[in-house]
Amino acid sequence: MGTWDVPGAAPLMLVEGSSRLLRPDEQVFESMLSGWMNQQVARGLKRSTIDPRLRLILRFQRFTNEYPWAWRPADVEEFISSRVSREKPIAMSTIRSDGAAIRAFCDYVSDARYQWVSVCQRLFGEVPVQICFDWNTAAHVSDYEGRPGRRAMTKLELQSLFDLMDDMVATQHKAGSKSWLSTLRDAAAFKTAYAYGLRRRELAMLDLADLGRNPHVPEFGELGVLYVRWGKANKGGAPKRRSVLTVFPWSVTVLREWTDEHRALMPTSARSTALWPSERSARMDVPSLGSGLGSTALRPACPKNSDCTVCAILMSPTSSKTAGIHCSSRSRSVTPTPPPQASTPGCRRTSEITPSRRRLAALSTARSPIRPDRNGRLDDDATD
Repeated sequence: MGTWDVPGAAPLMLVEGSSRLLRPDEQVFESMLSGWMNQQVARGLKRSTIDPRLRLILRFQRFTNEYPWAWRPADVEEFISSRVSREKPIAMSTIRSDGAAIRAFCDYVSDARYQWVSVCQRLFGEVPVQICFDWNTAAHVSDYEGRPGRRAMTKLELQSLFDLMDDMVATQHKAGSKSWLSTLRDAAAFKTAYAYGLRRRELAMLDLADLGRNPHVPEFGELGVLYVRWGKANKGGAPKRRSVLTVFPWSVTVLREWTDEHRALMPTSARSTALWPSERSARMDVPSLGSGLGSTALRPACPKNSDCTVCAILMSPTSSKTAGIHCSSRSRSVTPTPPPQASTPGCRRTSEITPSRRRLAALSTARSPIRPDRNGRLDDDATD
């Protein structure tokens, strides 16, 4: 008897029983996980989706102390109940995604096309079946499943946050820290992400060529529209593209100052087309983007008694497994040194890489122009 020519099918050795297995239960389960991974890869799913699913199935197997051919509906109910009733319960979206992952795995191992049913029947006398149904798994009944405590920041809170970022840049430069430029870059990136509604990956993958002109607002120049080429993809699909029009005039000021004055100070800017180059590489990677700010320094500007997402994003990069911040460069104060001699090979004068005094004075006093006017109103209140 042969196997179906589909990704993830049971190996011929297990189907025909041509070789004796030393630990049949463990070997069959490992082959199931390997086959399920191949099936998901063939569907075009990414590793960021596949790996958490595999870890969940392993955790579920350790919880039940049974293998898929012995799983029952009560097992998944007890498993979800244990995760909900612990000291820090999982969110509703996690409950739904866990049930969906276990359901997908059971669909795979119980599908006759992959021949796992015949393998388990011959080796163990039991067969895997579907254990997740509509009556024991959570349904997606609401568009928003976030915590009720989360809310958008008010304009005054946002202004305070932007001002704190600007003060961090001025303070670090005044102290002689090397990290002032990376902090300025991250602050400009954060403001750009807010102004255009970008995800972390969409923000990190921006190039200079993604800035374009909007003929309906010629006063914005080449910053009238932002072309996003790395949008969130559907399952098994390519990244989506979209165009985001510039809405806030202050975002034009932020981007223009970064592209015209400060981006060129990055050591890798000459060989990079990225909007946010790194100190060592041509582009900032997703986990490192925002590391120059740090959530501890921004905490005073975040709303009190609310679940603010600003510090949560900085502390938990999407592709990071740790709770800390991945820094691309260490922030440290340095003692000013005399400019190197012009005759020294491979060295440049400090005046060539340090902004002028006029630029530094503007840097220490400039704010993102969401500022109150004489009547205490913000400049973009008129557009509300």
